[in-house]
Amino acid sequence: MEIENNIEIFPDEFSNERFKSRDLYLAAYLMATDHDFIEASIDNERRYFIFEFADKDACDQEEKLYTRGKTSVETLSFVESIKYLKKIVKQ
Repeated sequence: MEIENNIEIFPDEFSNERFKSRDLYLAAYLMATDHDFIEASIDNERRYFIFEFADKDACDQEEKLYTRGKTSVETLSFVESIKYLKKIVKQ
């Protein structure tokens, strides 16, 4: 497993890449921009949001744009994604 910034990268058995982040707002951004959300999990009281990308470069590019503030997303979709993610980690 490789860790870059706040994203952990690990390959799964189907040769796709899964990306695990603890950042709620990055996860909401990825969800609001139609990236494949797999699940949310809690490990040792830390929440994780897992997404699947076709390749590592696509994920790296999205994360870099997000952390540099170079992204845009529909506000309502972003807010709804935040609400949804908060709800599922509290269950």
